[in-house]
Order: sequence, then C-alpha cells, then structure tokens
Amino acid sequence: MESLTLPSYAKVNLFLEILGRRTDGYHELRTLFQTVSLHDELHFQKTSRGIELQVEGMDLGNPEHNLVYRAAALLARRFLPGAGAFIRLNKRIPAGAGLGGGSSNAAVTLAGLCQLWDLPLRTQQLLPLAAELGSDVPFFLVGGTALGLGRGDLIYPTIGPDTRWMIILYPGFTVSTAEAYSLLSSQLTSAEKCHKITSLCLLLPFRQGGAQHFFNAFEETISGRHPEIRELRECLLKSGALAAQLSGSGSAVVGIYPSRAKAEWALSRIERHAWKAYLVERVDRATYQRVLYRQKNPA
Repeated sequence: MESLTLPSYAKVNLFLEILGRRTDGYHELRTLFQTVSLHDELHFQKTSRGIELQVEGMDLGNPEHNLVYRAAALLARRFLPGAGAFIRLNKRIPAGAGLGGGSSNAAVTLAGLCQLWDLPLRTQQLLPLAAELGSDVPFFLVGGTALGLGRGDLIYPTIGPDTRWMIILYPGFTVSTAEAYSLLSSQLTSAEKCHKITSLCLLLPFRQGGAQHFFNAFEETISGRHPEIRELRECLLKSGALAAQLSGSGSAVVGIYPSRAKAEWALSRIERHAWKAYLVERVDRATYQRVLYRQKNPA
C-alpha cells in the first residue's frame, strides 16, 4: 500500500467522574466515551524520507510536538526503524475543547501506519503504545461506546445509548486539562473509593439510553471559571436537548436529542448565536472499526 486516507473521529464523554489522585500522579476516573461523526482527516503516503507532518485547518505549532508525529515516530522506532511516511492532517475538531481530537489523531496514526507499512499488529499490541501517548488514545483504537477506567486508558466496550443525534457547541476558547484538574482538586473524592463497584454501576443506565444520567465532574468548577459554559448548556436545553453537559474538561458542551429532526430544528435556532455548532451522529463500534481498519478484524 502506497497511500491511505482515514477519518479521525471526535469523542464526547457521556459520564465522567474523577475519584482521586493516584500514586503515579494521574487521576483515577470513571468515564463513558462515545465516538461521534465530527472528524479530522489523515492522509498517509509512504516515503523514504522519515516522518513528515503537514497540518492544515489550524495552527498547532511545531509539527514534531504534535501527537501524530509522536505516534508515527514511536511506532517506527518500536517496530520498523527507518520507515518513512508523509502525513497530512486536516483539522476540523476544535483543539482544547474536550473532544479528544489530538488523541484520536494519534490512535488513527498508529492504525493507519500499520496498514501503510504492512505491520501485522493487532489492537492489543497497539494499546500499550497508545497509552504511552495519552490517556484517551487507547479508546480511539476501539471506538463506539466504551467504559474508560484507571486514568481513562483501560477500555471496556459496552452498548451505546438509544439516542443517536447530538449538537456540540464550541464557545471559541479552550480549557486546559491542567487548569480543569487544579480547579477540581479540592473536591475530589477519597482515593479509597477508586475501585468500588458502585462507581461503575452509575454508568450502566446508558445501556438503556438514559440521558438523565449525564454527569461530568468538571461541570460546576469549569462553569464557575467560565460562565459562558452555562450559557451553552442552557441554550441546548431550551432548544429541546434531553440533556446537556460539558465534554471532558471542556470547553465544548454536548446536547443529546431524541431525533435527527429535533436536532436539526434546534441547530437552526442555535446558529443565530456566535458559537460554533456541530450537528453530529453517534458512531457505533462496528462502523468505527470497519472504517478505521478497512474491513479487517482488529481484535
């Protein structure tokens, strides 16, 4: 294979609880990830010139600091020293919005380059590399709906909600993950609760599509620092969302709708505001893996 183009889907967090700081310095969390149709695009072309990255759509700084470049360099170093690829990243997912764009890009780079370089690696072999790159990266090797445990890197696929349609609102500013955790630190629950089964049970109602169980531990503190987050949430709820909340540590807010028609009607109202609005559909695991792995079984 000489070239390959793949989508790199965003995620939202349907549930996110932070349980405490771990001995390794990370935070113990329980989350329910969901891939959605908003996506970047990655084009890979085999070369003999090492790793080259070109980013289009937004300025992300030095390409060699980008997760795409780091993922490609890590894969080559571990499994195919001297391998080369020219990678073009077309960015659409807002950065610093809690939508996992960078993590998705990294995971898709691992999967895409395995195909480009004909590396016979399965998902289980890529998961440790993904975890080295970032806590959310392993999820994007799986996609669909999944529980994220530990620091978010332990992934357990599960059944997705019945509702498929969502609107993501991006206010035009970013929230750093470090800032989010520092604001939340005084409210974290005891580390003694980190492994209690009750923390997992809170996520299971989503198997019946329970939008009423939306929860994000960052919501109150981030909204206190950035009041516009509350405005986005109220806007979504007034437009007919069954529920609305922050995704990840923000700044994007996601609302879940009972049908495409109601989501489209809501979008027509919301677009009057200055915020960036995205109408998105839930991407299930079967679809995600069929697209990412080109009909191959990655398990």
